[in-house]
Amino acid sequence: MTTPTENERSPSSPKPEDGAENKPPPPIPEEPPPQLEEYDHEPRIAASPYRESGFNIYGLPPIDDEPIKEEEEAENWRPYSPYSKVYSESLSAPKTLHKGQKPTSLIKKSSDFLKFEDDSPESNGQENTSPPTIQARVVQILPHDMDEETESRQLTCRRAKCPFLLGMLLGLTILLCIGIFIAWAILSDGFQNMGGLSRVCSSKECIELASQLTESIDPSEKICNNFYRYSCGRFHASNPSIAGKTIDYMTKIRDLLENQLNEIFLNTSPGNANPFSLQFSTSLYQACTNPIRASLQALPLINLLRDLPSCTNPIRASLQALPLINLLRDLPCSPMLPFCSGFSSEYFSWERYVGMMDWYAGSYNLILYDRGPNPQAPSQVLLTFSAIDLSEILGPIKAHVSSLGPKEPTEFEALLSVEIKQRIIQDVQNLLGLDITDTSLLDTNELVEMIVELDNLSTWAKQTANAPPTIISLQEFSQLIDPIDLKSILDASISSIIKWSWSDPVVVNQVEYFRALPRLLSNFSKRTIANYLTIVTSLNLKKYLQFEIYDNSWRTCLKEMSALQPVAGVYAHSRTDLEFSRLFTFFNDLKKYFLTTNHQFEPNVVDTLHKLSIKIGVPKKVLDENYLASVFSTVIIEPEDYFISFIRAMKTQRASELGRIGTVVAPDDAINWPSLEPSLVYNIIENEIVIPIAIFQSPPLAIPLSNAPMSSILATTAVLFYQMMYRIARNAQPNGEPFNSIANCASNAFRQFVMPDVVNPNEFLTLSVEQLHSLELVRLYYRQWKANHQILREQTLPSFEKYSAEQLLLLQYGTLMCSTSGAIRGSAYEAMVNTVVSMNSDFASLFSCPRNSRMLTNVSCPSSKIRIPFKESSVEPFK
Repeated sequence: MTTPTENERSPSSPKPEDGAENKPPPPIPEEPPPQLEEYDHEPRIAASPYRESGFNIYGLPPIDDEPIKEEEEAENWRPYSPYSKVYSESLSAPKTLHKGQKPTSLIKKSSDFLKFEDDSPESNGQENTSPPTIQARVVQILPHDMDEETESRQLTCRRAKCPFLLGMLLGLTILLCIGIFIAWAILSDGFQNMGGLSRVCSSKECIELASQLTESIDPSEKICNNFYRYSCGRFHASNPSIAGKTIDYMTKIRDLLENQLNEIFLNTSPGNANPFSLQFSTSLYQACTNPIRASLQALPLINLLRDLPSCTNPIRASLQALPLINLLRDLPCSPMLPFCSGFSSEYFSWERYVGMMDWYAGSYNLILYDRGPNPQAPSQVLLTFSAIDLSEILGPIKAHVSSLGPKEPTEFEALLSVEIKQRIIQDVQNLLGLDITDTSLLDTNELVEMIVELDNLSTWAKQTANAPPTIISLQEFSQLIDPIDLKSILDASISSIIKWSWSDPVVVNQVEYFRALPRLLSNFSKRTIANYLTIVTSLNLKKYLQFEIYDNSWRTCLKEMSALQPVAGVYAHSRTDLEFSRLFTFFNDLKKYFLTTNHQFEPNVVDTLHKLSIKIGVPKKVLDENYLASVFSTVIIEPEDYFISFIRAMKTQRASELGRIGTVVAPDDAINWPSLEPSLVYNIIENEIVIPIAIFQSPPLAIPLSNAPMSSILATTAVLFYQMMYRIARNAQPNGEPFNSIANCASNAFRQFVMPDVVNPNEFLTLSVEQLHSLELVRLYYRQWKANHQILREQTLPSFEKYSAEQLLLLQYGTLMCSTSGAIRGSAYEAMVNTVVSMNSDFASLFSCPRNSRMLTNVSCPSSKIRIPFKESSVEPFK
């Protein structure tokens, strides 16, 4: 026990020796001000993984992981006291004691706590066994004239009152804190959220994602019996199936895109103060949608149609095919047109006709030419030639003929010829107002025969197109298609755009098509070839006409206009919420994880995936107003003629693209970059994935870096990205292995969900393998992401608190896949989704499915499971 000091003795203790008072008092030891100890918090509930308001981008408070050494903790630890400031201030400036003044108690420091010696008489000479207490650390300076008795009496009073007052103050403080805590807990549901943020995400993205789930999920279905029906029952109830039209996540993305563009154009006031892209696009949109009072002759018609609901453009509807007929008048004459007289096969050059048709005939032209990458140097742009593609107009007809069940190929071709006559030839005759009884205008049988043979040739050439494209000189290509006059084709359009020579290299796709084309065309007259070019041009341009007024005509306008660069520029400028550089980091990290977890690919496939580049958003030139003005400022937009205005704009853009032949693609550009298309694009020669800006629509997708949970982002956006990665790997893998083996195994589960009479389910079976891998990979990714960032649980979506994050991940994948293609129970599309989920690990345990559940197919493909070591370092932080 320590000896009491002078100030700690009772008043009755012997006085110190004479002269002791004249000695200077011992200095009071200085101590640093008390510091608060840092505590390592428990893991919080992650809000958004990228919320940046007091938390890091993963939704967690910063945590100091460095351990505190025991000796440092014992030396520096100080309990917090509301009086610590007073204490530190009093010690920071020591007082000089005057004669008669007595020092206060010295403060002794322990390694475990701070202890003050008790001044009570009972402590004199005896060890105090009561629990140590910490009192207010205040250095008292006694007045000069205060005697020892008064001093003792005041000290005793203070010792009696101070603890009582401090106790009352502490009690009031505790009661106040309890009251505040109870109020907070009641108002914010805090009792359920102690230790972190709210369990429920209340951001705009979370509310929209939850709304989509609610509008899609049908709780009356049993999830363990039919996962697809449970996920998409209400979707099908509100989206009835329409023949020839598919409604799925891509149509939702396009609708959201069109809604935003429509709002921008409607709220734009005309004026030169607007950027060029906005002026140009708004003028073209108004020409497409607004009623035009251009002439006195049109006024009666406008007055008649003005009051119709959702009147889009009555002038356009009244003109019918007149704009198309006027365009055909300026093109080489076809004998099928009544206004064409004096057709002469001797002087007619169908090659020049092919060159002039170019974009007008689209993919139906006899010889397709465009710009494309050099397979040997992908950054170099070359002139490319490709085979005809009639799938858009013949695809539905072929499907109908196949449903009739022809037994022989000759029977199939006979039925196909009949359908072509009824659906195509008569359609064009009615479109152009031709007299279908006048057979002299059109040799129908020969024309139909030519269409069938061209389709057979192009189909055969594409089936043998596994070989890489051929690079030859323009002179060699001209000799390949001899006697076709290639120079006449180029002089009709290309020669006015670029300078070319016969030694220039060109890329030829489906070279066998061009070897056989001259022989095929030699079997038909120039009259038939001219009629064919007129037919296909009319079919290709028909979609830009307007024949009726309906509620959503403005959507048709925006679908057409979305192919124009100025419209893409307007939309890109409106999406300031997207940071392309950070989005690139996100997708690049997904790619790295894909490569580190998949080891079943051949070395050449792995090399292709390593070199795969990712481009996001829009090309930089689309954001350059000066570039857009230099290309499109010469396009005249006529308010009374949207058809010809749009045709001019598309032809101008086409000429600008062809003008890049012979140049090198910029790093921030791509030859094929459809900025406003709602799907990922893979350019095989350039080996790049383009993720257009249009795809970032929430819902149906959860946008990376937004305030959506990571589970939602992975279940939607990441699944689509990984599906594209697996598709690239499957196409590059020799013989398609191991995907073919997995498909054979998965077919056992697929057959348990599909109806026996479903025709050609192989396409959906292949898709199920891609999605099976993708869904399994994002689930593994999610688990490691949570572990790496010390997240126990993410915030859940509103009204879905009873579901775990893993359950919601599967459900959001299911609702993303909702499509009118699965409207019929037992369809191949429904079977595809059910196969993917039933073969996914942990589905049965996640939803506690009984053993006799239909979703438990007992089919397991060992090679379909992605087996990877659990390494925290395999998921890099997103910056």
